[in-house]
Amino acid sequence: MITFNKKIRIFSTIILSLYFLSCEEDAPTEVYTSDPGAPAPKITSVLPADSAYSSVTEIRITGENFSASTDTISGNKVYFDNLLGKIISATKTEFVVISPVIDGDSIKIKVVAPPAIPIAEYYPYRLLPSVEKMTQFNPLESVTVIEIDKEGNLYGFVTEGLAGKVYKVTPNGDRTQYGTAPFPSASDMKFGPGGYLYVQQSGNRNIHRINPGGGSAQVFVALPATSNRMKFYDFDNNQYLFAGGTRTGMFSINHLTGSNIKVGNYENHDIRSVRVYNGYVYVTATYNGTNTTFPAEGIWRSQILSNGTLSNAEVVFNWAATGFNAGSLASIPITFSISGDMFVGTDLKNSVMIVHNDGSFEFLYPSLIEPISLQIVWDNGKFLYQNRANQGGVFRIYTNQLGAPYYGRQ
Repeated sequence: MITFNKKIRIFSTIILSLYFLSCEEDAPTEVYTSDPGAPAPKITSVLPADSAYSSVTEIRITGENFSASTDTISGNKVYFDNLLGKIISATKTEFVVISPVIDGDSIKIKVVAPPAIPIAEYYPYRLLPSVEKMTQFNPLESVTVIEIDKEGNLYGFVTEGLAGKVYKVTPNGDRTQYGTAPFPSASDMKFGPGGYLYVQQSGNRNIHRINPGGGSAQVFVALPATSNRMKFYDFDNNQYLFAGGTRTGMFSINHLTGSNIKVGNYENHDIRSVRVYNGYVYVTATYNGTNTTFPAEGIWRSQILSNGTLSNAEVVFNWAATGFNAGSLASIPITFSISGDMFVGTDLKNSVMIVHNDGSFEFLYPSLIEPISLQIVWDNGKFLYQNRANQGGVFRIYTNQLGAPYYGRQ
């Protein structure tokens, strides 16, 4: 006779058998077999030698007895502390890997090279954050616009009540007040010849500037009354300031006298950024005119001619061709790398788009850079500064490439 306890044991045996059968069905079909006699991997060098930028820098590891396979099961595995890196290429003496998203000053690199059992180690190694928040601007501050000078200092225009203040952050992180403005919001800010800091009151025809060394912003030039929605500008290599806004047209302004003329054919454009590159003025804009060859949303450029005049606008980028749209941002910032790639700030999930010379595009560091990019500004090296304003603050992004010149800084 089967007792109650026996019934329980039989039932438990059936359940356990079914569990192990299901585990066998779900187990991976490919495994590597370890070999106690296989030569142990050895790391002889790592480049960059002591530090790299997390999740973006390619790290070259050389040594002995590696696997030549990049297969995720039978090939090398590289761990940064306990997180697995991504191997790009591999031979028996060298491989290239990108770290996972991790940063720290004493990371341990560990290499597993099947079928060997021993693990090769290299430490300490420093991984720097590739995207870093600038803590000098706190989450409660509304930083409407940023700029960088030729010494690498960062400037932020912060709304404080009915006025604005410009703060300066040095490369070592010290923050001090640099200037004041009699208005609460700025749409653009650029350094110009002689160290003047030009500050654009949002949607206003007056262009202000702060004297070299700091102080209060004073009106530099008042553009015609029809230009009362001026927003963005940039200097060319002859120190003309090109300024545009919402159906204001484009103005060329002499930085010495403030004299100005309307140039180009931008009267029907809602201009959302201006950038000078390689002899051209580039603008992002929406178009509301009758020219059927112009897209509703795009990027245009005009060649800079003599005496600060411009050729007529030509289309260089059509948002409709990308499958995306320009979005609802008041600014759609653009800047350029030294090689001519155009970087575009957006409100897309991956908020910095790179448009190459051939018209193709990709996103900078997908999943690492969050929206929105109200402004993107290159420093004098390889960092791109992103202003998310009240959506998250100011961030510094390592790009591994130099930006094109900002002529007003020089």
